[in-house]
Amino acid sequence: MTKNKLNKKGIFTAFTKPAAILTEISSILHTQMVTSLEGDADDWKDRRKELIANLRKMMGLYSFAADLPSSEVGLETHVAMSNMISIQYSFHRIVTLIDSVYEQPFEEVYMDSLTLISEKVGKAIDIFHQMLVDYPEESNSIEEGTKRIAKLERAVDEENIIISRQISVATEGDVGFVCYIMRKVVKELEHITDYLKDCAQTLREI
Repeated sequence: MTKNKLNKKGIFTAFTKPAAILTEISSILHTQMVTSLEGDADDWKDRRKELIANLRKMMGLYSFAADLPSSEVGLETHVAMSNMISIQYSFHRIVTLIDSVYEQPFEEVYMDSLTLISEKVGKAIDIFHQMLVDYPEESNSIEEGTKRIAKLERAVDEENIIISRQISVATEGDVGFVCYIMRKVVKELEHITDYLKDCAQTLREI
């Protein structure tokens, strides 16, 4: 039986579903950052359940791969899907990292750093989701959204460099467990904007 093959609009519509869940995941995680990782243990456990539930939900949203055209468009869509799955993995990685340190005391600079970067990551994800929702009524939404995401990606990279220096100064070069974990969290957040930019640029070329 011949399958219906998705066109450009159908592909972008399919991506809005996992993108919407990413906005929820980012919002929950940002709330955890803002309220401080060393808050109430039950609060983190509740948020953790929400995060894991949303991450699992995402796995069932890529079945549209069966309806992709056997062409360059289909191949490019698979590249974009890989980026989305990499973002999902990075969020899952952050959850496991927070599990290791959420009850430990932190230098204030850690929380300032995480809040700043988490906010930019959330904004980039919101832009990504909205550009997909707006297409095709706004034909330039993908182009404009991709530019804004690329700008935020650069800002996160720059912020990470500054933050790394601040943490080194605040901890006097400490390379202990907590410092290592916090740096990893920041790095994963940076990876998310990298993957998101690549995904947006790939979709733009479809």
